[in-house]
Amino acid sequence: MKALVSAIIFYIFFIVPAGASITLPDDRFAGDWQKSGTPLTFDRENLYGRINGGAEIFLEYGFEQLLVQKYMNAQKRLELEIYRM
Repeated sequence: MKALVSAIIFYIFFIVPAGASITLPDDRFAGDWQKSGTPLTFDRENLYGRINGGAEIFLEYGFEQLLVQKYMNAQKRLELEIYRM
């Protein structure tokens, strides 16, 4: 599980060029993991709805957008958060 999360983080920060659109992993991207619900998007105006009390620091460091997608695999859940700074 840690290797999967590390691979996703590596992909997002080191392979996706700045300004490029991000494509979320499809269903069964690693075994039986499947998307659960639709992705949520947060911008500068509604970040407080996601990070109550911690949004200020993200905004200070140039936060632009947050994309959140939930995945499920049997009884396990994974929540992928992609921050665009």
